[in-house]
Amino acid sequence: MPPKVRFFKEEIVKTAKEIIEEEGVQNINARNIAKRMRASVAPIYTQFKSVEELKKEVLIKIQEDLLAYCRTDYTPLKFRNFGIGMILYAKEHSNCYSALYSIGKDVVDIIQSVIQEAKKELKNDPRFQGLSNKDINEIMEKVWIYTHGLASLVQMDLIQLKSQGEIIKVLEKFANMLLADLKIAKKS
Repeated sequence: MPPKVRFFKEEIVKTAKEIIEEEGVQNINARNIAKRMRASVAPIYTQFKSVEELKKEVLIKIQEDLLAYCRTDYTPLKFRNFGIGMILYAKEHSNCYSALYSIGKDVVDIIQSVIQEAKKELKNDPRFQGLSNKDINEIMEKVWIYTHGLASLVQMDLIQLKSQGEIIKVLEKFANMLLADLKIAKKS
């Protein structure tokens, strides 16, 4: 009798992420993953109680990848790097970025953790020093809406940002508008 082939959780998650990357989240199911791994569905259900549990693990992996992009030093300003990283990730891994926003309620915790990390960097950004928590929360909300919206438009190919330099210019214009808006609001 030949030895049993054993698949580990990490291999299954990696395979599921590859399917999302290449074919989209709609193609994640035990049968497609098993086929790609040249196995039956049994190893998947041995490692995971359900496909939903597997999807949650894949979302965590996608979040880790997105955060790695956001933590990359594209510029000296770490807060700006978050926006650049998010947009580049959406551009280069469009199906994975899309999956973050299409797989159920589990995504809320993931998005909140990304926002909290970005907020921490905002507080350390010299351009935003001395702001109240209220101002920081208001800026963070505006930045999140703008950056996520822009990343989504890039991901869907509705806006063409061909280079990192173009992304930086667009984000810098938005940051300048935000800063100007803050100065006007403080004068009133």
